[in-house]
Amino acid sequence: MARILIADDHRANREALAALLETAGHEVLSAPEGSKALELARSHRPELVITDVLMPIMDGYELTRRLKLEPQTAGISVIFYTAYFGGQDAKELAAALGVARVLVKPSDNAAILRAVGEVLSARPAAPADTRADLDREHLRLMVDQLLEKTGALEAQQQRIERMNRTLAMLSAINALIVRADERQALLEEACRIAVDKGGFRLAAVGLSDGSRRLELAARAGEGSPERELERLRLGTQAMIWNDAESGSFVALPLIVAEEPAGVLLLYARVRDFFDEEEMRLLHELAGDVSFALHHLEQKAQMDYLAYHDSLTDLPNRSLFTDRMTQALNAARREKRFAAAVFVDVERFRMVNETFGRKAGDDLLRTIGARLRAAAREQDTVARIGADHFAVAVAPFDRPGDTTHWMIERLEQAFTPPITIDGVELRVALKAGIGVFPADGESTESLCANAETALSKAKELNQPYLFYAPEMNARVAESLAMENRLRRALEEGRLALHYQPKIDVKTGAVAGLEALIRWIDPELGSVPPAKFVGLLEEKSSKPAAFIAKGDALYVVHVGDVVESAARALSAGRSGTWNVGTGVETSVNRLFELIARSLDYHGAPEHVSPVPGEQRRSVLDGSSVRRDLGVPAWTSLEKGIVITAEAFRRERRSSA
Repeated sequence: MARILIADDHRANREALAALLETAGHEVLSAPEGSKALELARSHRPELVITDVLMPIMDGYELTRRLKLEPQTAGISVIFYTAYFGGQDAKELAAALGVARVLVKPSDNAAILRAVGEVLSARPAAPADTRADLDREHLRLMVDQLLEKTGALEAQQQRIERMNRTLAMLSAINALIVRADERQALLEEACRIAVDKGGFRLAAVGLSDGSRRLELAARAGEGSPERELERLRLGTQAMIWNDAESGSFVALPLIVAEEPAGVLLLYARVRDFFDEEEMRLLHELAGDVSFALHHLEQKAQMDYLAYHDSLTDLPNRSLFTDRMTQALNAARREKRFAAAVFVDVERFRMVNETFGRKAGDDLLRTIGARLRAAAREQDTVARIGADHFAVAVAPFDRPGDTTHWMIERLEQAFTPPITIDGVELRVALKAGIGVFPADGESTESLCANAETALSKAKELNQPYLFYAPEMNARVAESLAMENRLRRALEEGRLALHYQPKIDVKTGAVAGLEALIRWIDPELGSVPPAKFVGLLEEKSSKPAAFIAKGDALYVVHVGDVVESAARALSAGRSGTWNVGTGVETSVNRLFELIARSLDYHGAPEHVSPVPGEQRRSVLDGSSVRRDLGVPAWTSLEKGIVITAEAFRRERRSSA
């Protein structure tokens, strides 16, 4: 086998080539540059020299020329093994120097061994007879190859810088993922990092809207991704546009829970930016962002379950306590009331045992939904135990009215039966109520007292109980009064009492006051102050006060209104010649009066007055402010609804 000398300034190249040749049975010498290789060639006389072209101190051309000039080394064959040898001039110069073969790095092992074998078996190539021009050609080719190598090095440097930017972006986004706890903030910051550290012109994230269309979720940089988001559809494959007019861009899929959830769009300023190496890192980036989205989604679900009941989807005890504390803080700040209502479902265990757990779960879901529908929007309904619910009642002004209203709503909500597995069930509830601040000024004390009231209600078999005894009495009295008033309306026990108004100057009757009165068989005469408010709240036939001239007119509900209208009609026909009126609230006054007077007839001059004429009789703004309705008056003497008349009658009747 032959002795072969290797000349290459890269140690790895020398060692790889030496290992290959030694495996083939050759003796190998090596040198890091041309001058060292020349010394070894002089002392060891190898049969073959394999040399790189571009080397420090002495390059491959000069080494070959020296070998061919010296008689003792002129018979050594030479192979060029280089990455920078592509031009015809370079090949002609190599042939002129007597180079036997040129191999371009990298070459496969078989090609190298085959070339070595062919060169060793042939006679050494002699230099061509152009030595006078060799120095000049050598210099020119070396400059060209150095420029070629410099360009390649610059391109490699740019690629390295680009990869470093991408790695820095990847590192920064991964650091962001570790500390991010909110999806929107994560996406917006990731886009900013892609622009600032990754050097991209524009970065954007589009997420699915549920119909496989993409909506912009976050963006940073120059331009808009809207057009691409409209065209793109969810998928699992990356899409690259390397020939876009303004550069190039890529759409990377974001996969969450093995389903496509969106895309990460990155826009570069130059074409052909997204090569294989760049895409490998960007796929890793998209995978990391997808992982973060999945993690935040799971965290949000866990946070939700930490504060909500998984069966009914209502707040649990923890969230209820927090909402109750917020309600108390608001009530304390606004100097209002708040309440805690604790509710127990009666005989729930029997439903579970009779119909099974699934039926029990369905029942609890239905109960939760009905409780939510019965409460106000600002109140919080929670499930705090197996068959226990609670309501945090947001601030209110009148404890008696609000809690009474709440109890009524609960009763109405559970009057209809609940159908479970085709069987109608009548659900009964027990409730305990604590009112802030009387029953407790802290969440703990108020809830504890409400639960105490619930336990007492169950013990006494009462549908509900307040913690404060006086509240029980007030609500019970209100319910009893409402029932009595309902019966009085049905039985026609409400009547008008007329009393004259005397003109003190003339002594003549200037008008009549028709005052509503209620005589109850058990309570006797009931003051209007005790039942007019209930009529305003409960009756579908409203009432109001009217003043005609200086006289006070009172219009009331139902048949009482009809009586007053008939009286007004009788006055027109000459039966009597004084004004009359009816006692009522202002809730739907005009509709009521217009309907009754249209039916029974009324003086022709009674009509609404335009704004400019109304102001000449009474300041309409004050009436609207006091009553929330426009002022009414007659064109002759003036029929005007006044809050003062309402207040005066309430005071005189109380």
